[in-house]
Amino acid sequence: MPNDEEILLNEDKDEAEKLVQEQVYDDSLRKSLLTEVARKKHWRERALKETESRKKLEEDNEKMKVELAKVNPPAVQNVSEDQLETILNLQSQGYSNAEILSLRKYSKTMGKTVAEIAEDSLIKAGLEAERTKTKVEQATPSPSSRTFQVQGKTWNEMNEGERKANFENMRSQFAVRGKSSSQ
Repeated sequence: MPNDEEILLNEDKDEAEKLVQEQVYDDSLRKSLLTEVARKKHWRERALKETESRKKLEEDNEKMKVELAKVNPPAVQNVSEDQLETILNLQSQGYSNAEILSLRKYSKTMGKTVAEIAEDSLIKAGLEAERTKTKVEQATPSPSSRTFQVQGKTWNEMNEGERKANFENMRSQFAVRGKSSSQ
């Protein structure tokens, strides 16, 4: 059974300091005991902070587990080695990932292998039509970087008087370029 002084030192009260002040008469011993009491308080405070932060982290961890449980990860698709080899062959033939996924979907629907579906002329025509449609949608004309110049100046560089004087020259250049580009 611990004695009374140990119990006092384990409690977080200022009684330990009072006891040291009252009962210890040697200054060097009093100083070292007060230092140890201060150290004990310091480490006890750090331990309490650590415990509180650990509890908070555990609570946050539990909250995150609940949030992760709410999110359903997509089902992992099992792919056999044969299917994997077929997919790699299709990629090497230039099929995109989206096209391969479409081929897999069609193969499941029609009950055929992906390789058989990829060789089907109707499927090939459909994929080619999709590729063409995508190219047309993504096609943008290249910007024209040519600027018209009259007497070595562009339209923006001219002042109002120069613009009025050179208007007919600029209009004739537009007309000439318009005819050559339409041919």
